Amino acid sequence: MIHLLKRHPIPVTAFFRHSLVLTYAFPPEILAPLLPSGLVLDTFHGHAFLAIALVETAHLRPSFLPAAMGRSFFLSGYRIFTRLGGAASSRRGLRILRSDTDHTWMVRAGNLLTHYNYRLCRVAREDAIPYLGICLGLQVLFGSSEEAPGCAGLGVLEGSVVKLKDGKDPLTGAALKIPHIGWNVAEPTERRGLLTPAGQHFYFVHSFVVAPRDRAIVAATTEYGERFVSAIAYDNVFACQFHPEKSQRAGLALLERFLAS
Repeated sequence: MIHLLKRHPIPVTAFFRHSLVLTYAFPPEILAPLLPSGLVLDTFHGHAFLAIALVETAHLRPSFLPAAMGRSFFLSGYRIFTRLGGAASSRRGLRILRSDTDHTWMVRAGNLLTHYNYRLCRVAREDAIPYLGICLGLQVLFGSSEEAPGCAGLGVLEGSVVKLKDGKDPLTGAALKIPHIGWNVAEPTERRGLLTPAGQHFYFVHSFVVAPRDRAIVAATTEYGERFVSAIAYDNVFACQFHPEKSQRAGLALLERFLAS
């Protein structure tokens, strides 16, 4: 009877507020001792794999109950990629090592109705950790880039990364070189983030620039053949196209302000 109970006898419904799966490659000899007889490692190019899933659920409940009766909590799981019966078998699966949750209700119900081996844990949530993005750390926040067609970015911000346009030096009339390498002024907007009110020189090395859809997050712009976004700021995020670590006193002062934030 208990064996039947542990086979998910009741359909459940839940909404995932956040989810993240991290997969790590290991030498097979490290993970093989963790498998029971009948299971073998599902390997690729000589590596075995362990996945760690982190999920924040909302309103998890039996499917026949309304959302208001659901529970919200954190779950984590540790799983090994396996095959049933032998290396040539097409039946793939996951070997459950353990699961964690921050709610005693899930420990009791989960261990009664599944083989997930839930344990009670404490979860520290930090929703406002400061983020400083430098160069690629700015560009990766957007969904796509002309530098790497078909490769998705994080998509945290709406917009894209585009190639810096050709232009001419306003003083000499000579064609500007791409990539843009050297000192240039980052002119702050009203939302300047970690920047000082007055424009400062920073060191740039790049061929692509960000084009955010929401202009309200623009913290600074710079002129080089065209006026491009050289920094953005919102909430706990500041990201810049220039390199503070290469920008002497102005850059060191910016880094100090970030560390103090």
